[in-house]
Amino acid sequence: MSGRRLRARLRPCRSIFTGSISRVDYIDHLETSHLHPIHSPNPWEEIADLPAGALVLILTHSHAEDFEICRAALLRADLGFVGMIGSATKRARFIARMRARAVPEGALARLTCPIGVAGITGKHPAVIAASVAAQLVGLRENMQVQRGVPPENEVCQFGRN
Repeated sequence: MSGRRLRARLRPCRSIFTGSISRVDYIDHLETSHLHPIHSPNPWEEIADLPAGALVLILTHSHAEDFEICRAALLRADLGFVGMIGSATKRARFIARMRARAVPEGALARLTCPIGVAGITGKHPAVIAASVAAQLVGLRENMQVQRGVPPENEVCQFGRN
């Protein structure tokens, strides 16, 4: 799945998304009115600046970066979601490495990998992007209900501009 495909699925959302990207050549392709990429050579350092309740989605091309971003996010107990693109095998490897670095079990349990709606098994990038977008919308709506905010106030209307 590409970040571009996911961005296209989330474009109709009124929520603001901030992304930290280590590849400066990729930034220009991501900027929209709702997505604000930040160039950072060490994107895991940006996790500390996220607001409580933020949904973290890890989509890099580097397992080393994935690991550092994931570890930093899992150590923040106040984040609403930590998801990473990958397989169950990747998740197991990361969990083992994090245990070796004394990341608490409760933190490890919050990692969602693979990402996307359970039961959607398609591997085409567009299918994965739609599945992840649906997962994020569902998480956001659940968080709004818990805060007493009607979901329809911030619902994404896919297919409209």
